Amino acid sequence: MKKNMKIEGLVNRIKLNLFNIGISQRSNRDNIAVSDIIGIVLVLLIIASTVSTILFWGVPYMQDQKSFVSQENALLQFDAIVDLIDDAFAEGVFYVDNDGTEEVAYSSKTMTYKLSGGKLNMDNQGERFVLWYSLPVVENIDFNVTDLDPQGDEKSFKIEFTEGDSTGTKVDIHYLYSDSLSETDISIPLTGIINTTYSIRDAVQIDVKDEENNFIARIWLFDAGSINYQSTGSANIYKAVVENGGVLATGDRTTGYFFNEPKFSPQTLLDNSSILTMRLIQIKKDPSEGSESIGGTSSIDVKFVIRPNCSLIKETKRQITGNFKMRIYGDSDAVSAWRYFYKNHVGFQGEDANEPLYWAPPKSANNVVFTLTHAICYISMEV
Repeated sequence: MKKNMKIEGLVNRIKLNLFNIGISQRSNRDNIAVSDIIGIVLVLLIIASTVSTILFWGVPYMQDQKSFVSQENALLQFDAIVDLIDDAFAEGVFYVDNDGTEEVAYSSKTMTYKLSGGKLNMDNQGERFVLWYSLPVVENIDFNVTDLDPQGDEKSFKIEFTEGDSTGTKVDIHYLYSDSLSETDISIPLTGIINTTYSIRDAVQIDVKDEENNFIARIWLFDAGSINYQSTGSANIYKAVVENGGVLATGDRTTGYFFNEPKFSPQTLLDNSSILTMRLIQIKKDPSEGSESIGGTSSIDVKFVIRPNCSLIKETKRQITGNFKMRIYGDSDAVSAWRYFYKNHVGFQGEDANEPLYWAPPKSANNVVFTLTHAICYISMEV
């Protein structure tokens, strides 16, 4: 009997071992299955993380590069537009009309612009250039002109004399954007703030006179107007601008620079006379045709028609003192580029961006003369 019990115990132990082995095998299979699931989940998480990284960094980067390339394309095409503007003015032909007045006839120029995304705009405002200088008529005077920001009050500005007698001074204002608008003998008060009847905008000539009606100083104001391109589709904005005979690049990733500088005649010294020559070109949307803005995501052919209106010499070797100043209002990037241009190529000075630039003639100059040319060019664009 004891033998049977031993045999029975042995059998039970064998069964128990077999049972444990089965459990162990099932457990291993379950562990393997769980490991496979965890592996798949990890792979999916890695893929999702990679895709998220690409979407977060890669796509914006590609969009940004596309916008940058579009800006470069715009700069190249704007360069061609500036050349056409110069050619159109250069080809002007003089003729005499029926009443004996000498006029100039200009031929229009056309160009097809390839727009691939982004937006083109015609802006009649552009940057504002304000020039002022005194004349060697009476004792030397010096003054500053402020409060002519186009975003401010269009019917007031301020003249502040810093040297010389300002007693009894007054101004005559000629609104060049209208042949019939002018104001004369407006007294300059002690505050220096002058209020006007009409808007000071577009193109204005202001003559300063003393109490004896001597013409002692002059102020010019020109709103340059521009054609501008702005990229779309990326967080950073890229711009290209045609203005006053030059092509500028501005936007979020640049402080503003000239892609092509305007043609100009720098200051010269001749027979002890310092000669300063400046040219102001106003770009205006053609009032008779064309669109103010054109844009889209697809490729578009835009037809530009360039039609010079006039080119007039406003000052011809006008004798002035060395107190010649200029202030530029507008987009900060564009203003920065223009200040750099006038300082490095025309001889102006001034480091503080909030203060006007000033021109200092060579010390060897006994005489200072100034010539100013003002041109207007109408431009239309249409699909």
